[in-house]
Amino acid sequence: MKSFSIIIILTLGLFSCAKEIKTTNLPTPMPPAPVTVSGIVNFNITNTGDGVDELHSHDGEQHLFTTANMDSIKIETFKYYISNVIFMNSITGAFYKVPNSYYLFGYENNTSLKPNGVVFADIPDGRYTHLLFGIGVDNAANATTAKQGELDPNSRMVWNWVSGYKFLVIEGKYVFNSTMTSGIVFHIGRNETYKTISMQLPNGGLSVSKGSVANINLKADVSKAFSGQFVISRKGSSTVPGTVMGGLNATSIAGNYALGMFSLTNITY
Repeated sequence: MKSFSIIIILTLGLFSCAKEIKTTNLPTPMPPAPVTVSGIVNFNITNTGDGVDELHSHDGEQHLFTTANMDSIKIETFKYYISNVIFMNSITGAFYKVPNSYYLFGYENNTSLKPNGVVFADIPDGRYTHLLFGIGVDNAANATTAKQGELDPNSRMVWNWVSGYKFLVIEGKYVFNSTMTSGIVFHIGRNETYKTISMQLPNGGLSVSKGSVANINLKADVSKAFSGQFVISRKGSSTVPGTVMGGLNATSIAGNYALGMFSLTNITY
């Protein structure tokens, strides 16, 4: 990820220097050349867990499954912000950032929030080797509840007592037996839990050309929030609460979803 940031910084620096020299040598500034924008990318995320696609509609009720830490859980709500979507060519340094790209994915009440995904229109022609996006809301946007994209304060993804957004919400229950359950309320936010994901795109990358339509399909595995970099488990543990709204456990959950919650399924045309 650091290397991509360096590429972007160096590239922007070179563009900036070139523009400055050109302007100095001309009596009047020349307008920038028009950019050809013609491609469409459909972006979809399937919410999974326990190997079940479309977890919310598996059997008409919350699916009971076992985490890697041997906890039996049912997930009722799974919501998360995807933000700052960037298509990048790691070889040339060319990139395109989707403007105002803040999208609320997931499901609640057995209903997907994005059954048809989102559409990115007017993608510049070219080939992109990597897809980058944030999980959550970046620092600048998190400092205000002014609406950008889908940052709607009425979405129930805003903290009640401070300004800022919940980046990821998981609600459900630990199931111990037929009569004993314990609630799961994970509301993860704050700037330190914002994570950026970089995915290398297969088969030479994403090709965008005039009139092209591509489909990028990802999956989000809710069970990965409970394992990966850190263990989040109630089995045999009195230190991990069912309610997490900050602190070390929130940071641990963020480390887990940054590590393996999101994966690329395929790209189709």
